[in-house]
Amino acid sequence: MKKYEFTSASKAILNEVIQKVKKFVDNVFQLYMMVLVFTGDLYMDDKTNYDNYELVNLLKAKKDNLSQQAKLREESKAIDKAIANNDEVKEQIKSIHNSGGSKRVQLNGIIPKDLRVQFKVTKQWDQEQLHDLARCLNTFPFKTEFVEQVKESAKLKESDPKAWSQIEEALTTKINERPYISFIDPLKGGEE
Repeated sequence: MKKYEFTSASKAILNEVIQKVKKFVDNVFQLYMMVLVFTGDLYMDDKTNYDNYELVNLLKAKKDNLSQQAKLREESKAIDKAIANNDEVKEQIKSIHNSGGSKRVQLNGIIPKDLRVQFKVTKQWDQEQLHDLARCLNTFPFKTEFVEQVKESAKLKESDPKAWSQIEEALTTKINERPYISFIDPLKGGEE
């Protein structure tokens, strides 16, 4: 059997063809993923009639369902983190990563939607410290059980920063490390 050797010109042509095929496959895969993302719910309409199941089978089905939900939540969490850590997205959300809040991320036509990236903020007020402050401050933006009245806090923060800084000492803020990703319609005519 005779062994065929490629010339450098034929190797270059073969490499070019391979690169074009890879690009084509990537484009097809991307299109396939877009179809799944935006029409997946059409294919997931499971019309199982559980009315005829015995209790033991219903309980097994429920247990499996809960297990799948937990698995999907963990997978969703991992995907959201990966999206938020992607260089194109990371650059646009750096302003909210340490402060919390949400931000629109324009995808510039990668898919026909934009993203909303949200880092949830959890506030916890030291009730004992607020109780002591309530006695000595004239303006106090909390109800009896010391639940923050956000509008009143904003007013006090602006009108009496010294009092606000005292109150703020009772605040512990936790920024949830997990970003929450959702799809939103793109803006018409510019950035948010």
